[in-house]
Amino acid sequence: MKLTLEQIKKLIPQRVHDSHKGSFRPVYALGGSSEKEGAIEMTALAALRVGCGLATIYSFSDLVHVPLEVMFEKLGFFWKRKLSSVIARNAEASRDNLVIALGPGLGTSRRAQKLTKFILENFHSPLVVDADALNCLSVTPALSLRALQNQKGEVECGNLCPIFTPHPGEFSRLTHYSIKEIQVQRESLSVEYKKKMNVILV
Repeated sequence: MKLTLEQIKKLIPQRVHDSHKGSFRPVYALGGSSEKEGAIEMTALAALRVGCGLATIYSFSDLVHVPLEVMFEKLGFFWKRKLSSVIARNAEASRDNLVIALGPGLGTSRRAQKLTKFILENFHSPLVVDADALNCLSVTPALSLRALQNQKGEVECGNLCPIFTPHPGEFSRLTHYSIKEIQVQRESLSVEYKKKMNVILV
């Protein structure tokens, strides 16, 4: 489906003049590793630029704090242990209003796979699954399929499907089609995967 600029403008809600950061959804940006800390920084910056109330970075890397000194609008938390309970505890107050961006720079280690599984199974707020989170799902497809299918009832009750944003290489790993096959039948393969996994595919 193609949208015009005018249609897109109508989807963006008007903001009142006396609004503040608490007036808009917070974003949790989950990702980053010692090799790819910049990816999650870009994610948080993008969230701020499109108007989120507050962008909080959760990262495996303790290097993310360097740019945070320059960008005071972001907060950073670093995973040392018990990452699932830390995220869940901090999210509890804003669970109904939270947006999660999962994956940029995350890596595909065992702990990254556990985090991806935990988020898919426990958070039914708006969720964007990108980059290495998609690669984690391609490593454990049975777990990801079960987690997403278990959310079907939640979606029918009004919650959003997770949003997947694969490029052709990531989509190839998820579906086991070659990139060449994907490029010549993007629409049909996307619809097939969307129905199977109960997601929005971008």
